Amino acid sequence: MKSSFRHYWIVLFFSGLVVVSRTLAAEVDFSIPDTSADNGLKLYAEQAGRQVLFPYDTLNRYLTNAVRGLYHVDEALRMLLAGTGLEAVSDKSGTLTIRILEEEKPMSDKRKTNFKGFGALLASVFFVSTAGVHAQQAGGAVVLEEIIVTAQKREQSVQDVGLTVVAFNSEQYRELTRGTLDGLAAQISNVQTYSSNTYLESVHIRGIGLNEFQGQYDSPVATHFDEVYIAKPWMKARRNYDIGRVEVLKGPQGTLFGRNTTGGSVNFYTNAPVDRFEAELEAGIDEHERYRVTGMINSPLSDQLRGRISFNTELGSGGPQQNLFTGDEHGRPDIIDIRGQLLWTGEKLTVRGLVHGGINKSDSTAWKGPGIFNLGAPGLCPQLFTGELSKNPSSCAKTAGFATLNGFPQGEFEPEGIHTINQNKPPTMDDTFYGGYLRWDYETGNATLTSITSYEYYERVHTDDSQADMFNSTSTHY
Repeated sequence: MKSSFRHYWIVLFFSGLVVVSRTLAAEVDFSIPDTSADNGLKLYAEQAGRQVLFPYDTLNRYLTNAVRGLYHVDEALRMLLAGTGLEAVSDKSGTLTIRILEEEKPMSDKRKTNFKGFGALLASVFFVSTAGVHAQQAGGAVVLEEIIVTAQKREQSVQDVGLTVVAFNSEQYRELTRGTLDGLAAQISNVQTYSSNTYLESVHIRGIGLNEFQGQYDSPVATHFDEVYIAKPWMKARRNYDIGRVEVLKGPQGTLFGRNTTGGSVNFYTNAPVDRFEAELEAGIDEHERYRVTGMINSPLSDQLRGRISFNTELGSGGPQQNLFTGDEHGRPDIIDIRGQLLWTGEKLTVRGLVHGGINKSDSTAWKGPGIFNLGAPGLCPQLFTGELSKNPSSCAKTAGFATLNGFPQGEFEPEGIHTINQNKPPTMDDTFYGGYLRWDYETGNATLTSITSYEYYERVHTDDSQADMFNSTSTHY
């Protein structure tokens, strides 16, 4: 199956500020345990419905108090922070900033601190790079200065956007998410990801998403890379690398982001070339002899032109599943993904070109397929109705004796081990992908004219054993 997608946009971005106000409830039923301050403030923000900004990696050294029961949000906050050495300061909009009253190593007024994240919870979540995230020492307290996001198609301070934000820099995105969608969802409330053995990863936001193994459907939660729409779930089922920022927007986003954004949108922004030399190489080794190498090199090419090349490769000879039919391990990775960029900057015009491509010949996770029949007798086995089959997958026969008659008695029952399979053709991939885009940004004084022209190609070739058995008749190729 071959699929090609072309997108052409010429867009004028004129964004107005939308301010959302709300009246805090008189009393809220809180359920916050004794925990670290970063987690306690996260729970408070969720339950009180308030925007709270705080230095994530600094506050995880502090402990907050338990708050359980009906309390006014201000009273609950006082109880939460009592005796902790932390103080909450509210601005005119009601946004809370958490300050540390006593810092062991005071910072100078001009020193910038690379925060790993700033917390706060509610409607939309953004992972931002360290640009625009600073801290200053003022009166012995750590104070948040500014966080820059692009939730409304332009760079804005988080204080000017009518949304509540959780922010992480690119380093923390790598550490906490491993560059995967499920890792990203694990850091965000009301966001879940699902993937089948065909690697059809899908994102669900507030219960809205796509849970379907067929590849022709579009998800109601959109995915964009550098504002380019990615149409199919299997086009994004790879580890992300050299990412500068991720924004997860909850709720309908059709006005600014277009089609298939009923549940929300997940927007990835890659690191653009910069005007200095940079290089990075990261290597990892996993069990089952699996290896991963990710890297990038960035360099200025002239006063106005700079370039960047980044890559991710995953290789290995084994995997977490043991296949009794072949005697080999199953689940080996085999991915090569490369991205190249050029950025030209003039007085009013900025042009960014990006090309990428790669292959994915990895093993997919194999199904576990317990039987439902009696062996050598008609009818369904009783363990199917008692619940025993879910505990012991080898309780019932798969083919009611057909495998035994064909010389494969060992194929009658599903192996008991959760990492053990017995299949003649466990699922594999043979995917090829490439594409790119050209972006123009022209400053006219009062507005910026932006044009994005993109092309994406993805060829998907998969094999699968639909019944998780040892017979060619149940193997599929698509």
